[in-house]
Amino acid sequence: MVTNEALARLDVTRARLGQGNITGALAAAEPVLGLDPQLRIRQIDNTISLVRADARALARRGPAR
Repeated sequence: MVTNEALARLDVTRARLGQGNITGALAAAEPVLGLDPQLRIRQIDNTISLVRADARALARRGPAR
């Protein structure tokens, strides 16, 4: 996987989390999370941190009503 694809997948992940679509977010993020950490550039790690923050925010919101 190239860096551009990894970053695009993380953008999709964040968008899906914003919509409350956990299954879709996981599907988009899974290939990136499986990358060897030594192959990830800082920008990918920074974006993964944003994904974690988005997931925590979604968990605080609770289930959709």
